[in-house]
Amino acid sequence: MAEALVLFVAYLLGAIPFGLIFGRLFGSIDVRTEGSRNIGAANVARVVGKTAGLLTLLFDALKGSFAVVLAGLIVGTDQIAALCGLSALLGHMFPVFLRFRGGKGVATGLGVFIILAPLPTLGAIGLFIIVFAGSRIVSLSSLVSSVGLVACCVLLEKSQYVIVLSSVTCVLVFVRHRPNIIRFLGQNEPKF
Repeated sequence: MAEALVLFVAYLLGAIPFGLIFGRLFGSIDVRTEGSRNIGAANVARVVGKTAGLLTLLFDALKGSFAVVLAGLIVGTDQIAALCGLSALLGHMFPVFLRFRGGKGVATGLGVFIILAPLPTLGAIGLFIIVFAGSRIVSLSSLVSSVGLVACCVLLEKSQYVIVLSSVTCVLVFVRHRPNIIRFLGQNEPKF
């Protein structure tokens, strides 16, 4: 019963649309109708401003971290912690509050993995920074760092649950970035 409850709470935490909230608070804007029409931090920063974008990044990451920490406190197993991380990611990507049309999962994934696998996550953050510095394209940096996270987890992480979760997360991030990939291949993806 406790396992099911924490999974449900993790999903609900993930489903909180901070990008939409900060878009309305800072600019009276529904970010789902502006820019890339995504509730993620990059779109919020573009259409509302850097402060709202940074707050979205922070709170989207915190909800992922909190879901994993909550699982650890209540249930205490690696398996449930990883599943709660996945549940928070799915909540962010497919939020019940927004008719299952949410974000791309990068910031929430950051929050999940900084708790579950700190060293691989730092490696992925470093990779994101390097790619972004060279390209100024957030989506490309996100995709490369999600692959890098899997590689770092395989090399540095002992928990099979974390390795599997990083792989599943990478696939989900790629699926959610499908429009960005199409624009990038057509050389139409905007730089930040």
